[in-house]
Amino acid sequence: MILTTWRGARFFAVLLGALALWFSLQLCVKAAHDQSPQSADERAPQRPSALHAGSTQPAKCTLKIEQAPALRGFRLGMSLEQAAKAFPKISIPAADPYGVTQLRVIGKDLNGAALKSNFEGVTFASFSFLDKRLVSIHFSYDSKRSSWANLNEFITNVAASLNLPTGWRGSPDPSVEIQHLDCDGFTVSAGFVFDNESFIRLTDETAKEIVKKREEEERERKRGAEKEKIFKP
Repeated sequence: MILTTWRGARFFAVLLGALALWFSLQLCVKAAHDQSPQSADERAPQRPSALHAGSTQPAKCTLKIEQAPALRGFRLGMSLEQAAKAFPKISIPAADPYGVTQLRVIGKDLNGAALKSNFEGVTFASFSFLDKRLVSIHFSYDSKRSSWANLNEFITNVAASLNLPTGWRGSPDPSVEIQHLDCDGFTVSAGFVFDNESFIRLTDETAKEIVKKREEEERERKRGAEKEKIFKP
């Protein structure tokens, strides 16, 4: 009986010693962790994930329309007479009822000796005039989609060549390889269309609104005229 009691007391003492040692080790580990310096990841401020970082709106271009770049010597706002001098053998069409004149020049008309140097690499050119002022310039080039690693590389080169800022926006449709730069009164568009053909276009946004307003006024006039014909009290 005494031996059994002694053995039980000894076992209990060993168990208490083991528990005391375990608690002591836990306290040492916690103290070492609290005193150790934070890792670079723990010290650095939390940054938004790539998903959130990419959701910010691009900075708006502050260039005014007077500062819009020229394309092969053509600038937004120049007169129809000035622009027509570049194509002496091409007849200028009459303006439509809204004051818009469209001039389109295809590749074969750009290959003449007098034009070739200025339009080298251009396969198609389109100009829109409102009240005989240039409001849209479009050039298509023989530089194909395969000449560039991707659309961003092409846009980077366009921006650098025309001295334009960053902040281009893409199309909501990822299959459309076109980007736009919205500036103060005008927009620059560039990308690949048709047979992967590259293009650049400058557009006077104020002129677009003027044409829309004139078209709407004409529709209202026609609707009013139709009502007068139908209604005979």
